[in-house]
Amino acid sequence: MNDKVLFWIDSGLAHFFIAKILKEEYDCDLFAIYDLNEAKKYFQNQKLVDFEKIWFYRDFLQKNNLKKPDLKYLSEFEKKYEINLWNVVYSDINFNEHNIFYKFQKNEILSILEQECKFFELVLDEINPDYLIIRMTDYSQNQIIQMMCKKRGVRVLTINHSRFGYRTIISQDTDFLDDDLIEEVKSNNKRSFEELLDVIRDYSNQQIDFRKKYQNSYIKKIFAILKFLRISFKEEYKLFFGNFGKTIFNVTKNEVNIFFKKKYRQAFLNKNALKNFKKESFVYFPLHLQPERSTLILASFCTDQIEMVKRIAKSIPIDYKLYVKEHPMQAIHGWRNSSFYKEILEIPNVELIHPTIKNEEMIKKCDLVTTITGTGGLEAAFYRKPSIVFANVIYSSLKSVCIIQNFEEMPKKIREALNFSVDKNDVNKYVDLIMKNSFKLDLSGVFYSLIDNYFYNGGYLKESQITENEMNQFLENSKKYFEIPAKEHIKIIKKLKRSKKEKS
Repeated sequence: MNDKVLFWIDSGLAHFFIAKILKEEYDCDLFAIYDLNEAKKYFQNQKLVDFEKIWFYRDFLQKNNLKKPDLKYLSEFEKKYEINLWNVVYSDINFNEHNIFYKFQKNEILSILEQECKFFELVLDEINPDYLIIRMTDYSQNQIIQMMCKKRGVRVLTINHSRFGYRTIISQDTDFLDDDLIEEVKSNNKRSFEELLDVIRDYSNQQIDFRKKYQNSYIKKIFAILKFLRISFKEEYKLFFGNFGKTIFNVTKNEVNIFFKKKYRQAFLNKNALKNFKKESFVYFPLHLQPERSTLILASFCTDQIEMVKRIAKSIPIDYKLYVKEHPMQAIHGWRNSSFYKEILEIPNVELIHPTIKNEEMIKKCDLVTTITGTGGLEAAFYRKPSIVFANVIYSSLKSVCIIQNFEEMPKKIREALNFSVDKNDVNKYVDLIMKNSFKLDLSGVFYSLIDNYFYNGGYLKESQITENEMNQFLENSKKYFEIPAKEHIKIIKKLKRSKKEKS
């Protein structure tokens, strides 16, 4: 009997290409749930991938279907799958304060959740898949189906960043290695700290390269706006809850507001954020990009970064300062409200650092890195600096990383961390572990930049009709990039099957 593999395919499209290659290389039965709108017609009729059955998620989640929610069903669902649904709600950008176009009422949210849960139960009951192959989760729909599958014993395979440059991992949860898939290594590597820096610099280079390519063309933005003007009149676009409030007027008004606010906020940063600072003892806190899954999902109770800054500021020794640096990618959202920066500037032992200052420079000069879940905590170890994080992350196993989940213990933990010496052998061991359990792939460059630039006007609008000719041409030029992750998925499936057979 063939393995049954369920794919979650959204506008990112990468998993459609992975499905094609996986089917060519591995004998299995494929199923797909599509979460997209404009490209629906193409995927209804496409012949590139032979799926046993497909569903279009948005057909089941529309404005016309909203009704009084069945709280009894949702309560029983929570218990059955051990899912905290309100936590899922608050981590979805559609339902939280980051949605500037529409404010959902409680019953609207609950009705949407009910429809999602019932739809996923319908699909999973029908096919009972062995595997779910899905991208990094960030919305309620992909979070819920991922958690449901885990509870039902369906193996989830999520492709995600390793936090090392140009290297990628596949695991059940983003930012973790799976215990039953880890290949342990006996690390005899004697890299010096100088040699170790080359490993982590690749990550910085990858991020810089991505920033250069992502949403950096005004011409592509204009084309995306023109495309939106056409799409926004379509009834199927208006009916999907993720598009509520995205009228031509509201979107235009928002773009104009962001344009002027960005200039004002940039001027405020230029005037008030430090670009040069004197040598002194300081703890470093790099702000997270918001909205972003790194806080909304990985650390859902630490999303208020002003509050986090205050907590750290209260906890550091009296002869230290806290340096807070803005995230350079926050520019795509027009920076943060100037009131946010003013509140930071009003804290007596805190300095605001300009986003143009390199992260490496800050880590080199600080005595301790504090981050909610960011890669700065990992980079710190390579610069011989300890770090503190506020949720479990892939690099938590490093001895130089302290996890704080009880804020009352923060002053003590910070003082202990400030006296910690990073062990070179521990860092070498971690590097070898990740290298052994990851593969070479520029996830940002392939899954985002490559696809966005070809199909989505540089990523400004993730809605586009697709023609057979466009898809064939893209595959002809880019298939090689998706062969790598497809074969890695097959390798993991075969390993899991061997392991299951050995245990039985």
